[in-house]
Amino acid sequence: MQLRSIYPIADPDFIVFELDTFYDVVIATNTTVGDTRMWLYDYHLTPIMFDDNTGE
Repeated sequence: MQLRSIYPIADPDFIVFELDTFYDVVIATNTTVGDTRMWLYDYHLTPIMFDDNTGE
């Protein structure tokens, strides 16, 4: 588990993690301020998923 701060609000944050096999991964934010949008990239930094407001 990683706990991080994503402040200040308008500042983009970039987190890197690597998996050695397939896992179920949950990436989530918990805030009452702002709007979180997330992109997931593969090893070559090609975007493979985007999420904005789909819930848990």
